[in-house]
Amino acid sequence: MDRTTITFAVGNAIVARFPWLADNILNLLAYVSLRVRTPLQAKVDVERVAAIYPQLRTVNEALRVLQRLRHGGSCLSRSLSIAARFPDAQVVIGVMPPAIRGRPSVGMRRRRVEAHAWVDVRGVILRDDSGSGWVELGRMDAAQTGGG
Repeated sequence: MDRTTITFAVGNAIVARFPWLADNILNLLAYVSLRVRTPLQAKVDVERVAAIYPQLRTVNEALRVLQRLRHGGSCLSRSLSIAARFPDAQVVIGVMPPAIRGRPSVGMRRRRVEAHAWVDVRGVILRDDSGSGWVELGRMDAAQTGGG
């Protein structure tokens, strides 16, 4: 058995036996990487590690991961960690226009610009409980980092 085969076997075993832990480790990597690198560089880091994880194949699987992550990390770190495991997924970044925004959500402080990230899989939006009204600014997909 070569090193890559062993790495995949160990990665799959950890994810299968400890899904909450495995999902949160990938999210933690994304969160830390976003603190020291650009979002596209962080995306590459997360995709490299996510290669040892089994791919997410359905929206329901991805929603279960999102639920396990809850509010750990940031919306961008959660989105990067899910999109790295889901073929054809894109990370979407958007803002909330001041006219729509109104009162801040529970636990959020008022900012001049409210930003949010979520995952889009072939037109299906995987979003946490952040509500609607977000205006899309841009997307990150596998083609931008050479992944996929």
